[in-house]
Order: sequence, then structure tokens, then C-alpha cells
Amino acid sequence: MRALAAPWRSFRSYATTGRKSRLGPALSLEHFIQRTRVLSFYRSILRRTRRIADPKTRAETRKFARDEIERHRGVTDLVSPLP
Repeated sequence: MRALAAPWRSFRSYATTGRKSRLGPALSLEHFIQRTRVLSFYRSILRRTRRIADPKTRAETRKFARDEIERHRGVTDLVSPLP
């Protein structure tokens, strides 16, 4: 029975080696909270644009909001909120 246990050790060590994540680096708690706030803010903007009567103006407003979010996508420095 002990002879069968030896091959499994190699599989176990292989399964626990550090692999590169497909999701990218893990976010800190502060980054996660800030990201959540930004997405919530973006969704609220989209919800409020439904009230704009003119379809062209509504589309332009949504495009502007999305472009601004995308433009700042790579920002990683956190600024503490105002008191």
C-alpha cells in the first residue's frame, strides 16, 4: 500500500505549485472598494440618462461617461475621499 502512495506525492506537489492567475494580480481591499464605488457611480449615471428625452443627447451622454471611465481605467493610485 505504501508503494502506491509515492506516485501521488508528485501529483500533489504539482497541483499546489504557484500558477499565474488568468485574472491578473489580486486587488487590495482599498482598490476593490474603490472599483466597486466607480462601477456603482457609472451605473447610476446610466440609469439617470434614461430620463433624457432626446435619443441623440442620451447616446452622447452615455458615450461621454463610458469614455471617461475607460480613460481612467489604468489609474492605480488611490486618493482618500474628502472628509
